[in-house]
Amino acid sequence: FQKRWGGIGLALLAATVAGALRALLDPWLGDRPQYLIFLLAVLVAALLGGLLPGLIATVSSIVIETLATPHGMPGSIVDLLLFLAGAALVLLLATRAHAGQAVLASDAQQQAERQLRASLNQFRSILATVPDAMVVIDEHAQILSFSAAAERLFGFTEAEMVGTNISRLMPTQ
Repeated sequence: FQKRWGGIGLALLAATVAGALRALLDPWLGDRPQYLIFLLAVLVAALLGGLLPGLIATVSSIVIETLATPHGMPGSIVDLLLFLAGAALVLLLATRAHAGQAVLASDAQQQAERQLRASLNQFRSILATVPDAMVVIDEHAQILSFSAAAERLFGFTEAEMVGTNISRLMPTQ
């Protein structure tokens, strides 16, 4: 939910910044519509936010350019169609880039999970074969793992001890 609103805000900000840039350049550009400046806003919104922010930046750019054009005229329909074609191309490329990033992120996550499972299996193998009793605890003194040697030494199973406080193994005074 927050990501969607952030993307919408990004789209509106990008279009507004492009509109401000267009207003600054207006003395040199003249009265003709300058949609090309707004393609940058569409590109930024689409790359950083995805398809919806890119579409919002496209629509916002058309509205801002229409308001900036004297007499509220959108200018040449050819300029508008060229902008829409450019925006569609930008949105297509940005959407594909997002899809590629999602696949890469998914692959990286799967590889990290495989490595974590392998490390955990290796740790469990060491814990099962170490001759000395080993008890692994977290920062709150909760037992995370309990070796087979610890089971024999203390007389508790790993299932009984995991999640309990290490103080359970301390002699009472």
